[in-house]
Amino acid sequence: MTNEIDKIKILSDEAGSVIKLKNSMLMKIRKNNNLSNDEKSYLFNKTIVQLNDILTNIGMELSNNLESIPIYTFYLKNMTYLTIYEKAELIAEIKDIERFYGYKKLLAYAGFTPNSNTYNKRLHNTFLRIGHKLILGNLEYSLIFEDTCQKYEQKNPNLSEKHITNKAKRIIIKKFIKELYNFWRQLDEIGEDL
Repeated sequence: MTNEIDKIKILSDEAGSVIKLKNSMLMKIRKNNNLSNDEKSYLFNKTIVQLNDILTNIGMELSNNLESIPIYTFYLKNMTYLTIYEKAELIAEIKDIERFYGYKKLLAYAGFTPNSNTYNKRLHNTFLRIGHKLILGNLEYSLIFEDTCQKYEQKNPNLSEKHITNKAKRIIIKKFIKELYNFWRQLDEIGEDL
């Protein structure tokens, strides 16, 4: 299993680099006022289309490698609102759920406990990045998010909307981490029994 996780980590890192490059190139093309629309279109087709092709190939390779990972096959694969790259990054950063003796240890490792002095910043950022997708893609999370925002707003009317939204989003992320942890542990226990 370690070998597959290592491959997924390398592919995930490669995808992250290509995504950053693509976003950077898009910004440069869009913001450059010295270029005509034709020149912008040419650059878009020359660079962005090629980068998208690279990402497609990485995505297919990731998909092939992830199929052998039970937490992907039985849990993450069905989350259509998360990209293959985000799913791979979660698995690559967590690696082995057995390293954590409870979901609170995983919360701390991901930087979502008050006293998380040392934590995996990449995993933390991945969870923050997918937080809004969890809310938009999952009705249960969406309802909890809305309810939490209302409660924070009533309890603390002086807080900004952004502050309330971020606090509620963290609640959703913590709920997702707990569910991910519990499902992953159950899969591992089932695997040990076979």
